[in-house]
Amino acid sequence: MTPSIPSPPDRDRLATTVAADLRAVERSADETLARLGALLQTLPETRLAGGLASSVGHDALVSVGEATRDLVRFRGRLIQTHSRLSRAAGLLGARPDPAVLGPLLEKGDIDEIGTTRPQGVRSRLEDRGEVDQIGAARPQGAVAVP
Repeated sequence: MTPSIPSPPDRDRLATTVAADLRAVERSADETLARLGALLQTLPETRLAGGLASSVGHDALVSVGEATRDLVRFRGRLIQTHSRLSRAAGLLGARPDPAVLGPLLEKGDIDEIGTTRPQGVRSRLEDRGEVDQIGAARPQGAVAVP
C-alpha cells in the first residue's frame, strides 16, 4: 500500500514540528559547545591557580578537546540535516511556520567531514595556498608539504 501525502495544512504542521525539534537540537549543540569552551578555559586556569604540574589534569583536558572536536563535527551534520530537510519540505510544498524557522540563511556547502566550506579570510588564504591540509594557516614564507 502506497502512503498518501498529507494535505497542505497537515504538511505545514508536520514541517513546523520537525523544524521546531531541529532548532532545539541546534541550540542545544551550540550551548554545549559554549560550555565546553568555558571548561577548556577553566581547566588550565585552575591548574595554574593551584600551582600544579602541567601533567595534572592533562588527560581530562585532552578528553574535553576531543569532545569539542566531535561536537563541532556533529554540529556540521546538523547543518547538513537542516539543509536536506529544507529541500525535502520544498519538494513537498510544505511551509513551516516562519516564527519557528528563525532566520532563513543559506546553510553553505557541507564537505565530507561535516563542516561548512570556509568563508572570508580563510577562503582567501586557501585561494593563495596559505592554508595547510588540516586547515591551519601557514606562517609567512613557509613552504607547503605535499
